[in-house]
Amino acid sequence: MIGAAVGALLQAWREHAMHRRELAVRWDEALLTGRVDYLSTADRTLRGLLRWRRARDAGASTADLDAMATAALETYESLHEQSQLISLLTGDRTDPLRVAAREMRRSLLPLCDEARGGEHLENSHLIDLINAHRAARDSLILRAQRKLKGDLEQPATPSGT
Repeated sequence: MIGAAVGALLQAWREHAMHRRELAVRWDEALLTGRVDYLSTADRTLRGLLRWRRARDAGASTADLDAMATAALETYESLHEQSQLISLLTGDRTDPLRVAAREMRRSLLPLCDEARGGEHLENSHLIDLINAHRAARDSLILRAQRKLKGDLEQPATPSGT
């Protein structure tokens, strides 16, 4: 009787551990996919805003500029929406992944403001923003890789066999 009870407890513990591991793997996969989407969208946003600036400087028509600005700003909004997944699955505001993601968005904000009709950015400021964006992007990639490597190095959950 005691053996059956101990066996049932061990089986319940094993199933609970397996469920927790499966859940963690699903969350890790969602976070990894979210990071990839986030990086792609951030790059697309930057390229769109830079295309808009080049077209503006080349004297493109107002209609073309408006369409390009709208597309770039919609991509930026999509980036902001995607940041919610990173926020949800990483940790508090000081988590290095969240900080890097926030810095990526922050570096694009002055360009978005310019596309909305704000102040014209000087080329030196533009270069600083692009460099800040790339540094934050590199930091996000590095932190994600370190986290992924750390997760891979964790010992497997006991299977009970």
